[in-house]
Amino acid sequence: MSEIYTRSGKGSALIHAELDANFTKAAQAKTALYTVATSDNRDTIECAGTFTVTLPVAAAAVAAIDSGDFEVTIKCTSGTITIARSSTDTINGATSLTLIAGESVLLKVNQAGTGYNVLTGNVNTLGLTSTVAELNILDGVTATASELNDVVSNNTGTSSGTNTGDQDASGVSITDSGGYYTASDVEAALAELRPQTGTWTPTLEGSSVAGTGWVFSSQVGNYSRVGNIILYTIRIAASTVSGTAAGALYIKGLPFNIGGTSILHRGSAGVYGVTVPTNGYGFHIGGAGSTALSFKFNVSGGVQDEVQVADIISGFSVDCSITVELD
Repeated sequence: MSEIYTRSGKGSALIHAELDANFTKAAQAKTALYTVATSDNRDTIECAGTFTVTLPVAAAAVAAIDSGDFEVTIKCTSGTITIARSSTDTINGATSLTLIAGESVLLKVNQAGTGYNVLTGNVNTLGLTSTVAELNILDGVTATASELNDVVSNNTGTSSGTNTGDQDASGVSITDSGGYYTASDVEAALAELRPQTGTWTPTLEGSSVAGTGWVFSSQVGNYSRVGNIILYTIRIAASTVSGTAAGALYIKGLPFNIGGTSILHRGSAGVYGVTVPTNGYGFHIGGAGSTALSFKFNVSGGVQDEVQVADIISGFSVDCSITVELD
């Protein structure tokens, strides 16, 4: 039988006989609650299902395996695996680590015998389904991407007091719960940054009197949102204009409130059935408070003339788009 010489973490010589458990790597399949033994050194624990794998007491692993050379790979092939500590040990500074299907992690006991460090792995920290790339786009929020990665990696899950961070132009804010950002804090922030799309039903009203008797032949609204920036596309046609509506003509029914002066871009607009004011040109839509959009013409002198209900006729229709910043 051959022997192979290696060095321990402290530099002392180790002699491994062929098939020695301290040298070979075996794969063990587990489908239920399991406690890793020191004899599992350098093994891969392949887990299928949802259960807990408990690590051996770090101090015992140091004593049993020369100078803290104990390490084990834990892989989740399906379900959700919780890697739990023994006694007061830590796992990368935390009390536990969660793997979801397809994730694995290599853990090594620290030489102080107080816990385990993550050496390698494709684990999404604490079981988050977010990718590192997604975390990286959080630069410029309350914390930088690297800070968020560090914080989530060392999340204790504790909470004592609340410190709400500033909100930047992306519209994302993250709450610091007792010094650590929780997994749910980060996932909620990421959800705001992922593109959202949807539909809504635009309607027409008068600004001073909404009016009754409106009949619409078309009411189509779509939106695309990233953070606090939203693009509205609108097509609305009124086969019958309300006889009681009064004031400026408003589009209502917006799914999100907007800033009254937060128009970022006005797209093209096609309109039919509206009286053009004298010297009027450049028909467009703009904000009217936080819950409505209005129609406007540019007139000489740089003045904007707001379209009134009295300026439109039955059959009025408009196709337009506008990009706005939300409140």
